[in-house]
Amino acid sequence: MTDKLTTVQIHDQATLTEACDLLHDASFDLSSAQFDRDACEWRGVFHRELHDRELIKKTSRRVLLLFRRYKIPLVESELRLSGVRDVEVSDRSRIGNYTLNKVSSKGDRLRLIFCEDMEIALYLRKGSRNRPAGKLTDSRLLGEYRSGLAFWPFPLFGFKWWKG
Repeated sequence: MTDKLTTVQIHDQATLTEACDLLHDASFDLSSAQFDRDACEWRGVFHRELHDRELIKKTSRRVLLLFRRYKIPLVESELRLSGVRDVEVSDRSRIGNYTLNKVSSKGDRLRLIFCEDMEIALYLRKGSRNRPAGKLTDSRLLGEYRSGLAFWPFPLFGFKWWKG
């Protein structure tokens, strides 16, 4: 099963966007985030869906002939970003667990924007040329699943997913 796990090396905005595309809608526990000021490194742990057809489980027959219920396995992913000089958290919802929506950058600031009115701003060191660096690593399958409804003939038309 470990051949299904992913690693993305981050060395510019494009590879950071690729990593965060994998983490889109992944759950994140703010209390597990760590910032090591001496090492200039920020670390966050996410639980994301692993869209691998071999591991996806069908849980019922078709619904309305076009949809089927599935269970998608979850994997633990660690995002490590280096060259970070400071971190600013704007947590207006104060709920603890969040869902990553997108990442943006402007100048020396990277912003991780979450669906639940929370944002993490990561300020890069001056010597980093305002380029993010780091790695996204899937560490392990969690043995947990997220249920949802999917367009039934997804092998033919692509995987369309609705959480349910």
